[in-house]
Amino acid sequence: WQHLLGLDSRRYSSAGRCCTSPLNSPIRLMRIEGWSYDIDVFSQDAVVNDPRDPWSGNNAVPELLFSDRKTFEREIGEFEILHNELCECFSFLVSGGVVAKSPTLQLPEWMLRTITVADGILVRLLPSVFAMGRQVVLQKRS
Repeated sequence: WQHLLGLDSRRYSSAGRCCTSPLNSPIRLMRIEGWSYDIDVFSQDAVVNDPRDPWSGNNAVPELLFSDRKTFEREIGEFEILHNELCECFSFLVSGGVVAKSPTLQLPEWMLRTITVADGILVRLLPSVFAMGRQVVLQKRS
């Protein structure tokens, strides 16, 4: 996200999909990027992905960046978090994921809406188990 905001890439880690749940096995089967919690996302010198693959990612980065609002806003003071919500579970899985390298089923619209409602309930009840996504809205401080 740093290139979209014109930020120094050494200062801001890239953010992507957050996969923190025990449902990580389907994510791995879908061939989606890995994750590592052994990084300091607020360090200017941190390498958060596979240095041999510039297109790789680390799905732990969004959780490390946005789980603690106070830490984020202290470390990256030019932004405040306006919205930070965990989301998605089965809707992510049936979609085929971010890149959709996995085969998907063409489900009827009523079923997709039902899955979306069920996702909302499951994520609210047990976010650490069911949340596979995170929505974040940042506002640059003036």
